[in-house]
Amino acid sequence: MSKSRHIAELAPPPPLCFLSGMEWRSYLTSAAEGQKDSRGPLIFKAGEPVRFNYRFRYCRDCSHERARHMAAIGKCDPHHVYNLRPVINVVAMALQPEMTA
Repeated sequence: MSKSRHIAELAPPPPLCFLSGMEWRSYLTSAAEGQKDSRGPLIFKAGEPVRFNYRFRYCRDCSHERARHMAAIGKCDPHHVYNLRPVINVVAMALQPEMTA
């Protein structure tokens, strides 16, 4: 499957600083095409399905001028994507009975 297809299927909703979901996915696809390590938007591990990297630092490409403008209008949130990451329900797992051999 192509990286653009993975982005289309895995990308979380865009941060408010992006004008649209299409602009966000286009940015992520471009970043994925050039990614050479695990710091890009996609995580590739042998034997595992491709996952979205919720630690991807999309703000790196933002200019200082745009960041100031977005902050001034309340649309700058560098933690938006990280805060959307799937969280394992540890409490539910702790309440499950232990398997006995």
